[in-house]
Amino acid sequence: MTTVCPDKVEQYTGPRLLDLKAAATYLGLSYWTVRDLVLAGRLPTVKIPRPRSGDGRSIRRILVDRQDLDAFIEHNKEIAA
Repeated sequence: MTTVCPDKVEQYTGPRLLDLKAAATYLGLSYWTVRDLVLAGRLPTVKIPRPRSGDGRSIRRILVDRQDLDAFIEHNKEIAA
């Protein structure tokens, strides 16, 4: 991660789509917590179609968009009272 000086916003330079393990690391959570969030519908996933199947099936890997992770963080922020 690199820091942009003017706004002091961290810029992540890794891949946009993350598997559950990488998403967990990005959020600072366990793999199982991120998996539960996906299964509960709280984190959307990205389905990539299989290149050689003409029936619309997707790859078996569960991928999460980094922008959705950032939106999840922003949506769940709390201000201390």
